[in-house]
Amino acid sequence: MPESARVPRRRGPLLVLAAASLAAGCAPASTVPAGAPASSRLTVTALGDSVPSGYGCDCAGYVQTFADLLAARTSRAVAVRNDAAAGATSEDVVAAVLDSAAVDLAASDVVLVQVGANDVDLDLLDAPSCQRAAVQDCWGADLERLSANLDQVTQMAMASPRHPLVLLIGYWNVSVDGAVAAARGPGFTAASARLTEAVDAVISGVARRHAALYVDTRGVFDGPDGTRDPTDDLQDDGDHPDADGHDLLARAVLDTALGSGALDRPAAPGTRGGPS
Repeated sequence: MPESARVPRRRGPLLVLAAASLAAGCAPASTVPAGAPASSRLTVTALGDSVPSGYGCDCAGYVQTFADLLAARTSRAVAVRNDAAAGATSEDVVAAVLDSAAVDLAASDVVLVQVGANDVDLDLLDAPSCQRAAVQDCWGADLERLSANLDQVTQMAMASPRHPLVLLIGYWNVSVDGAVAAARGPGFTAASARLTEAVDAVISGVARRHAALYVDTRGVFDGPDGTRDPTDDLQDDGDHPDADGHDLLARAVLDTALGSGALDRPAAPGTRGGPS
């Protein structure tokens, strides 16, 4: 993607320090079903880049929509603490969980992590040499750093006091998709698809190593046979989800979270699902 279009996800200003306001006592946004007992309260914390932050979309974003759907499905109060930031890399997320987001993690029952698209050099997708080469030849070092950082983030999240349910969320495309991608030619789209597959393999691999949950989003945006056109689920930049795209993401996260069975019933105080 041209640099001017990629800035919000790759080199945009890091906003994770905004989470410090939560540590100072600002209340998180909440969705409280009618009649939900206080002891059933769940807290969801989101970490990552512009996608979970809801960048550019005049909509609730998939993190809040997931919380709303979770509240409706479980009849439990759900609070949201969104520490995702436009431009964040996995290294930024490591720094955040060691500092500004630490308080949020300590109160979390569910942690959503989506990061990695900003870790890989997307300018290389336009390089003919990288369009022809194996992914490891152009992005091997980037992928290794992503893996190491995600290992650390996942370990710290799972070891936080409430031992939350951790979901690592993959990408439908780490770069542009749909009509915007098609306009850049078959070499670009093929290289982008291969790089996305490699990034998702890193994310899903980390999830397996730590017994976290992996959320596939390529099947959601591209369809089961890979032929679905995601153009209408993306903003005009072809990169960030619009309201429809965020709704798809929220439902994919919800299906994975509920499918685990971990949120079926309130847990005892001090464990996953206990009172905040």
